Amino acid sequence: MGVSNPVFPDADGSTDIDDEELKSATFYTQSLTVPTQAEVALQDPEVKQGDRLFQRANCAACHIQTLRTGYHELVAVANQTIHPYTDLLLHDMGEGLNLHF
Repeated sequence: MGVSNPVFPDADGSTDIDDEELKSATFYTQSLTVPTQAEVALQDPEVKQGDRLFQRANCAACHIQTLRTGYHELVAVANQTIHPYTDLLLHDMGEGLNLHF
């Protein structure tokens, strides 16, 4: 993600963050939850249409709808069924989708 650290330092050995910051960032990202959809939203016609388009475009072939987490020392995230709709990869979708703020 472009942040050099003790595990992945820059070529000259320097780092943007130290070991303590790396541990804090790791804990933070590991403990984030997958956003859930409200049951009401699942009944919304636009949401249903979006799901049909997602299926028709074959997005679901890679962007898995349901995953199960494995063992983790943080019990709150261990062995949970989640619905992330992801392939867990970072994609370059082209300049047309690049948001400029």
